[in-house]
Amino acid sequence: MNKDKVSFIYFYTPMCGTCHLAKRFLQIVEKMDNVPTIYEADINYFKVIAKEWEIESVPCFIAFRESKVVDKMYAFESVTKVYEFIQQNKP
Repeated sequence: MNKDKVSFIYFYTPMCGTCHLAKRFLQIVEKMDNVPTIYEADINYFKVIAKEWEIESVPCFIAFRESKVVDKMYAFESVTKVYEFIQQNKP
């Protein structure tokens, strides 16, 4: 991840049904123009970071810039909402 730019990280767990739906939304959004790389992380392997970044539940989509969490999204209501979240948090 480039620490000067905003990065997007999707936290999930493999057994979470809502996480699978959220991932499908992200796959659709990634195909659109002006969408940066979206990184994925199984939260089970990042418990220290999850606590440090105060991730309350999964799925969780985080905008991250300069070693800081800028914004979080928990409710994956639609592809449009996911796209808007990305556009609002881009530099």
